[in-house]
Amino acid sequence: LDKMTALEKRYPGLKVERYSDFKSTRFAFSGEIPPNLDKELNRLHKEVNDAFFSDETVRAVVREEDLSGDWFRAGIGETADQATTAARYARRQKPDQMFVQNFGSRVLRRRLEKDRVSAGNIRLKLEERLKETGMMTKSEGSGVLIPDEGVFDLVRKIEDPGELKSALEARYGVRNLEYRDIEDIKNYSALVDQFSPGIHVAKREIVNFDEAIHGGLSIDFAGMGSHNARATAEALAASGSLDEAVDLARVGEQKVTSVFDQKKDSLRNIMKDTFAEGEVRTICTGDDCAVIPIRPLNPRDKKAIMSRIASQADPASVRLSFIPDNVTIPLDRTLLGTHGESIEKALRKQLSGYLEPAKLKGILFAVDMQGTRAGSGKVGLLVETSPSLRLTASERELIESRLKAAIETVNQSLVKQGDAGAYTSTGIL
Repeated sequence: LDKMTALEKRYPGLKVERYSDFKSTRFAFSGEIPPNLDKELNRLHKEVNDAFFSDETVRAVVREEDLSGDWFRAGIGETADQATTAARYARRQKPDQMFVQNFGSRVLRRRLEKDRVSAGNIRLKLEERLKETGMMTKSEGSGVLIPDEGVFDLVRKIEDPGELKSALEARYGVRNLEYRDIEDIKNYSALVDQFSPGIHVAKREIVNFDEAIHGGLSIDFAGMGSHNARATAEALAASGSLDEAVDLARVGEQKVTSVFDQKKDSLRNIMKDTFAEGEVRTICTGDDCAVIPIRPLNPRDKKAIMSRIASQADPASVRLSFIPDNVTIPLDRTLLGTHGESIEKALRKQLSGYLEPAKLKGILFAVDMQGTRAGSGKVGLLVETSPSLRLTASERELIESRLKAAIETVNQSLVKQGDAGAYTSTGIL
């Protein structure tokens, strides 16, 4: 940012608008654009990279093998989305080729158009081979078959081809997927990601539980990344050119954002209906929300919240983690909520292939964290189902046993990170 200010001073007629979020920094140029702007931006980009990786504070906290100097990639274009697409392509550059990619470059446009066409060709092969599996669903825009959100979800989470194959077979109830299918799915997902638009946040909100002295509720709306990937895939399938693909991808992202905004609005309304005015405060950003009460939440409160959420469409897309009221360290409250969401995620993975996908989609889980310190304490599970769904006794036993396995998975992950990992299960509450 300081170097961009210096650039403005060097060219008084140049106006630079700044935007930054948790993952990126963006600049909009207007006024008198210097003819050598590309050259200036390349110089600035190299200077910033060099300065960052020579900074003593950075070198003190980052492992030596990770100080490769190629963390930051940059692109420019006539629009923000063109610049983002160019920056994503820049990820392919080697460390010694760190220059700013220009969307208007004929070379880059040819490469991106080739990627767009390649994505379409792979999609056609997947449509032909997987159309009867449920893994390919019809696009609202073009009507062609595109990988389901669940496919993108698993590809984003699982890198190993064998594990991905098993996970897809379990989720969609199919057998004997071929490794060429897995390879095509992974390659297709990577090409789609190349055209994924950046997420712009109008107001930066920090979701934490620093002020939640009475505990609270951590909420994660699952699947935003996979829904955006699906929307970008639909844009590529409907596009007839590179420019149209970039434009349609933004339209798709806006639709997905609108859906998640509606979910957050619905959550706020549930809290208003469940509690008296002023009893809770709801803070949301991106796909996360925090509910902070002025008193401890009791079992009746938790039941009321879950019943309302479970009665809505796709309750499985909401991850809930209740934080107790006796946690004195603010950071521990936030970590307990995060660990609870991780346990919920691990539980669903444990149940995949054992419960029917349609049934699992209708179950809402809330992880009830009962310890006073992050990394240890008892963990219970609250279960609510959509109105038309009933769980059998054997299914509840299955969930309870898989909960223990999910908790152990999270414990092991925490220990690998050097943190405490000693959560224990109290079963379904």
